[in-house]
Amino acid sequence: MQNPGYDSALTQHQDTFAQRMGEATRTVRGTLFSGIIGGTLVLAALGAWTGWRTIRTINQSERSLIEGRRRFRDVAECAADWFWETDPNHRFVYLSNRLKDILGLEPERYIGLTRAEANDASEVDREWQQLHKIMDERLPFREFEYDRFDGVRSRRVRISGKPFFDLEGRFCGYRGAGQGVTAARDAAAKLREAKETAEAASRSKSEFLANMSHELRTPLNAVIGFSEVMRDRLLGPLDVRYAAYAGDINRSGQHLLQVINDILDLSRIEAGRLELQRERVNLRDETQNAVRLLGETAAAAGVELCNHVDVRLPEVFVDPKRLRQILLNLVGNAIKFSNTGGHVTVGAEVVDGLVMLRVSDEGVGIPEDQLARVLEPFGQADQSLSRPHDGVGLGLALVQRFAQLHGGRVEVSSRVGEGTTVTVVLVSDSDQEEQSSLKAGNECLR
Repeated sequence: MQNPGYDSALTQHQDTFAQRMGEATRTVRGTLFSGIIGGTLVLAALGAWTGWRTIRTINQSERSLIEGRRRFRDVAECAADWFWETDPNHRFVYLSNRLKDILGLEPERYIGLTRAEANDASEVDREWQQLHKIMDERLPFREFEYDRFDGVRSRRVRISGKPFFDLEGRFCGYRGAGQGVTAARDAAAKLREAKETAEAASRSKSEFLANMSHELRTPLNAVIGFSEVMRDRLLGPLDVRYAAYAGDINRSGQHLLQVINDILDLSRIEAGRLELQRERVNLRDETQNAVRLLGETAAAAGVELCNHVDVRLPEVFVDPKRLRQILLNLVGNAIKFSNTGGHVTVGAEVVDGLVMLRVSDEGVGIPEDQLARVLEPFGQADQSLSRPHDGVGLGLALVQRFAQLHGGRVEVSSRVGEGTTVTVVLVSDSDQEEQSSLKAGNECLR
């Protein structure tokens, strides 16, 4: 039998538990509902902010793209070249307006056309076939040139191009630039024609000089030979005056022969037909020979001639005949332009493996603005007909040409009224560079 008090207490506890569970349920439902509403609001705000940022980024990208296109168009219209673009089928989708300025063609007329349809490309031309092969392989090309005939004249065109692809790597076509090079082509043709004309004239001149020299040397040798016979009275007595005349004839003939030989050498050099016969040469011996050969001439002019070249200088690998001509021309000129009582000095030294051969005088000197002229064929500082010295102006020109054939050069320094120094720079045939210990073996002729 149940206790009535116990049942009443259990009922009371059940009611209390039910009441508290209801309150807890209502509390949880309220909190959950508030959280759902709050989260929804937060997500909505976040989505709105993200959408605003996305739209802003898209707008900025569109503006940048539009600005980039506008910038490209402006550059394309201001550039010296014209720009072009084709689709995957090599049909034009863009041509800048510079095409009209350069070739006189309306860009709109060629949109949608291939180069062949635009009368630019030839299907049978070998060069165009090679270009088509390059483009079929999706390779870039540079400075492809072709002639475009517009019905009136032929225009030379140069184009370059590069393939472009989308983000997935699909081929989209070609982009490139074009130039009108007609003026450059015509200028090159005129320059080539002028060069060929000049070369032909030079060859004709050289051939004329060579033939003339040959024709003059043969009778001149007879004049020189017979004048020597008469001067030396080899066939019997001769009047003194006639013997003197024969001497004058001989000297004039020798001078003329030297001029002819110089002209012949110069023409051979300019024609590229003069070959050097190189060998090792002792510079002291060669300078000494030149000094002795011209000693009498120097004495007659009242000029002291000195050789300061040391015997221990290294040998030079040169053509001895041409070196002899260099020395005789330089020393002869120095004597010719020296005053009575003056000095002519021949010297040499080695500097950085180069032999510096110098001939100095104390003569009239050369004006600074005439230094370049005296190295030219037939160039003389004094161009007047009343100049006191003879000569045709070939000596220094030949010296310079001979030096250049040997891989060297000529330097001229001069002061008016003080004298001139001509330096011939030659390559030494020895690695010795003992110029600091060399002492000149001086020898002077008066």
